[in-house]
Amino acid sequence: MYSLRLDSQKQGYSIIDKVISHRQLGEQKIPATLSFANEAIFLNYLSKTAEFMRFQALTQQSLEQDGLLLDWLIRYPFKVMQYAEVWPQLLKVCAYFETHPQPDCYIRQLDIKGVDSQIY
Repeated sequence: MYSLRLDSQKQGYSIIDKVISHRQLGEQKIPATLSFANEAIFLNYLSKTAEFMRFQALTQQSLEQDGLLLDWLIRYPFKVMQYAEVWPQLLKVCAYFETHPQPDCYIRQLDIKGVDSQIY
């Protein structure tokens, strides 16, 4: 635990203890909270910096296309990363259905530029 505390000072986070009373051992300090100085240190600690940057880019792209997606993005953030590889194509499909709410054709007949028919 001592080495972990030393490492925490170098890495930019702190370990906050709480004191508990044990009837046989007396008062004991145990770790209760990790506190990170900023978001970058937290993401680096989790090794998720690149994934978070990708998530931010995809959500920004989504909100620029349609602000109504905000509630959906808040409700289903993991879906964005689950479909990250095809996200731009999914946004194109959404935009198509906004302009053509009832296209009166089979889904395989939709002509959406840059979107393979297998995506939908």
